[in-house]
Amino acid sequence: MFERDYMMRILQTFFQDMAKLLRDRQRLDDGQQLEALGDLYRNYLKNDRDDYFGMTAENLTDSFNGDPDRMYRAEILATLLYHDAALQKDEDSRNGLLEKSLALYKYLDALSRDFSPERKEIIGTIEGMLRLHQENRGGQSKIKKLGEAFS
Repeated sequence: MFERDYMMRILQTFFQDMAKLLRDRQRLDDGQQLEALGDLYRNYLKNDRDDYFGMTAENLTDSFNGDPDRMYRAEILATLLYHDAALQKDEDSRNGLLEKSLALYKYLDALSRDFSPERKEIIGTIEGMLRLHQENRGGQSKIKKLGEAFS
């Protein structure tokens, strides 16, 4: 009971820190935002953000198996990856982070005993972003092929 209360306080503090970062976004450049996100990875997950970039979505979800605090840690990581994706200039990097975040949110949704409309909403948002990317990528390759046909 006490451990669950402790983890809830950590999660609450994390979301307060995340909200502060989002409020400060206007006055921070991208590098400062990435640095602040990196601090959140280290403070709450005890790893550098780059440690998660090289892992597949499946490896990320598997890494939480057996962890008694997996729900809280997965929630923190999913949130960080989602916000990290927004700062990525490279489309493939952004989508890779969104896919990892989506996998973690779905993992949480499957394990959770509680219905979370917020989680369902973010899952839908990420799926929509990834679907739009796929549609745009398909359209761009069709346009490129048309252009090649006329050259």
